Amino acid sequence: MRLIRLALERYGAFTDRTVTFRPDARLHVVLGANEAGKSTALAAVTDLLFGFEKTTRYAFLHDMPLLRLGAEVEAADGRRLAFRRRKGNARTLIDAAEAPLPDDALAPFLGGISRPVFCRAFGLDAGSLRAGGREMVDVEGEVGASLFAAGSGLRGLTELQAALDAEAEGIFAPRQAKHRTFYQALERHETARKAIREKGLRAGDWRALNDEIAAASEQLDALRADNQRVATERAQLERLKRARPIVAEIDVLDHRIADYAGLAEADAAWIERLGAALDHCRTGEAEAARADAALARARGEAESVPVEPALILRADEILAAFSGTKEFEKGGTDLPRIEGDAHKVGLDLERLRARIGAPDLAALEAGQPTDAARARIERLIRDGRTLAATEDQLARDVAAAGAERDRLARQVEAAGATHDPTPLREALKPLAKLHERLAAHEALDTAIRRETALLRNQAARLSPPVADTAALARMPLPSADTIARYRGLLDGKRRDQERAADRRDAARVRVADAGRAPAAGSDARRLLASRRTDGQPAGRSTVRMADLGPSEEPERYARSAPEPLAFKPAPERAQPDEAPAPR
Repeated sequence: MRLIRLALERYGAFTDRTVTFRPDARLHVVLGANEAGKSTALAAVTDLLFGFEKTTRYAFLHDMPLLRLGAEVEAADGRRLAFRRRKGNARTLIDAAEAPLPDDALAPFLGGISRPVFCRAFGLDAGSLRAGGREMVDVEGEVGASLFAAGSGLRGLTELQAALDAEAEGIFAPRQAKHRTFYQALERHETARKAIREKGLRAGDWRALNDEIAAASEQLDALRADNQRVATERAQLERLKRARPIVAEIDVLDHRIADYAGLAEADAAWIERLGAALDHCRTGEAEAARADAALARARGEAESVPVEPALILRADEILAAFSGTKEFEKGGTDLPRIEGDAHKVGLDLERLRARIGAPDLAALEAGQPTDAARARIERLIRDGRTLAATEDQLARDVAAAGAERDRLARQVEAAGATHDPTPLREALKPLAKLHERLAAHEALDTAIRRETALLRNQAARLSPPVADTAALARMPLPSADTIARYRGLLDGKRRDQERAADRRDAARVRVADAGRAPAAGSDARRLLASRRTDGQPAGRSTVRMADLGPSEEPERYARSAPEPLAFKPAPERAQPDEAPAPR
């Protein structure tokens, strides 16, 4: 790299001073009196190429943030670069327009050289020359080392050689010692080899483990087969259990329908109206019960409150006096807070007015920015905060990555030689799932015992109880068509039962209405026959349907019921041991 131009814009005692060098010259000599700035120019070249140090002694004329250096350099292949350097913490390499340049823009021109090497090889000053002379005197006959240090400008070779000898002594020596790292690594190596011999798997053990694995696999297959068989039996029992309530309900409905065989059919529309009326009556009764309960509760609460008669006479005046107390109390509680907030806001406005320099609050209010300007300012502030946070996060990530890299490097350095555990891991891999298979075998055994006990318990609870579940599993199951057919019959019987219940309720209502209305002729005798000896209406087991005779809508009933309804008189008295009719 060749220096074409050096610009000392603001550095040391220089301001806007430029030094130009001939591109074709093989040697440049800078001549000047004492304190003319030769050492300052040499230090400027170092700071220009490698950046300003954190503290510099060349900021006595210009402030640190204003320090500027510039130059134009030429590489060996003829490339040129004009750049400037400012004092800062990051992105200090800039161009003529103060725009930042990449930090590695000078890497092709420097060739990987660092600041210390540059200072020793190319930045020799009077102090460095005196230190080199002292080092040549201190080498005590090491002429080659002194000549190499003098020729290259790299001082400290003697100290470096001594440090390397001490480090080599700490690593290895013919005499064994515990503090030498070689013997420490050798001891770890022997310990690892001993552990491998102790933990290695022998051929006999390997074959025994394989035999045990094969036996466990056979037992596992047998357990799986038994589990499948038990699952099949359990599924059959579950189907029988689900079908049993349906069949029982079908039998019950068949018996109930048999009791209603002699009833006559009623009009469907009339049954629907009757059902709606009954629902309305039930709803009204429930609402009336709730209203009675609420009224009784309110009366009890009112009676439990002690009130003086004089206060009852002046109730209106008391209510009028207390009507505005809540608003007054709330206003009195909120007033100090509101006044404090107003005073605080006034102080903030006055402080802002004084900082801005407005003569009064009116001028401050008149100078408020527009909504668009305020929105743009807020957006810029948010963007700035976001960018700052992003930059901080990136810096933290870089620091964390560097720390992790240093930690890994220290671990690798401390670990020394490593051994590949792959052969040992491959040798032990077939045994990895043996423990899992044994645990799975135990879990399956426990599950089978639990399911077997559950099946036996459920079979014992059946009516009649089943002692042999295997025999029950071998019994034929009803087909899906049979279950569907019985389900259809069950639905039909339910509908018939609902219609019969509606007809029964309608007959009860008509019997009750007829009992309240005056009866004459044969109808009166029939109604009297339908009542029990204790004066109450006959039950469902004694009355099937009654002919009510003339009603308020004779024509409609005549159209809907062309024939008289069936009537069955009640017996004189039910026998004490007579069982009630099935519902």
